[in-house]
Amino acid sequence: MGKVTVFAIDGCPHCVRAKTNLRDRNIPYVEINLTKHPDKRSDMLSLSDSLTVPQIFFNEKHIGGAIETIALLELWDTDEEQAVHGSPHERYEKEIKSVPDPKDPRLQPSTQPPAKEPVAPPRYKADKVKIPKIDEDQSILDITVRLSKAIPQSNLSHFAKVYKNAISQQALLDAIMQEFELEEGSAIEFGQYLQKRHVFDHVSSDHAFGKNMKKKLFFRLQLFQKPDVLNSFRVWDDRVDPDCMAIVARLDKSMKDIEDRASDSTSSGA
Repeated sequence: MGKVTVFAIDGCPHCVRAKTNLRDRNIPYVEINLTKHPDKRSDMLSLSDSLTVPQIFFNEKHIGGAIETIALLELWDTDEEQAVHGSPHERYEKEIKSVPDPKDPRLQPSTQPPAKEPVAPPRYKADKVKIPKIDEDQSILDITVRLSKAIPQSNLSHFAKVYKNAISQQALLDAIMQEFELEEGSAIEFGQYLQKRHVFDHVSSDHAFGKNMKKKLFFRLQLFQKPDVLNSFRVWDDRVDPDCMAIVARLDKSMKDIEDRASDSTSSGA
């Protein structure tokens, strides 16, 4: 018994369109999911000479991607074609189902167990900062924005070197005391906590805040520490997944999810 074979992946809008068009015409198909069975990708490539999905076969005949398949099905829908061959389902019965099953092993489902989706290690630190004196938490982003408005940044020089968007240790302490309504001791402790959370740091990361208030030290919000970095509001201080390929796989899935949400369901593609 012949069959329709669809090579597809999870999260592919063009695969969904092609399969929907087949189902709408009551044409059954066998899906080979490359997300669950990546071992079949080489088979698809050798059969179709294409890396894109979907790739669709009527028995051993390669039809193409979503565009070619839908165009063929729409041709089958026309009155002229149906007058000769009947409905698309009847045509499937006569031209595809009635012939022997494809013998090419590359068109057969995988015999391997489904691949396990890589799972990220658990996060170990919440993105919250505890505000002294009040029972309230704020995110690193909110605290950074708040301090960027409260702290008077300027270009400060020391031994002929200029530090841009910096603030002296004493001025930073005064700003924290005023912004959060803290006494000096509590403000120093809170400032040390903020430095550990990478909200701000010494301009060359050489000194801890508040250890010696008499010393002339300059600090800078993390926002301004590396202005050439796109997201400079936050230093990554969470766990790092040692499995590089797992990271790539999750990023790839996330990008596909974004593309799915952004794509027009009627857009063409293969």
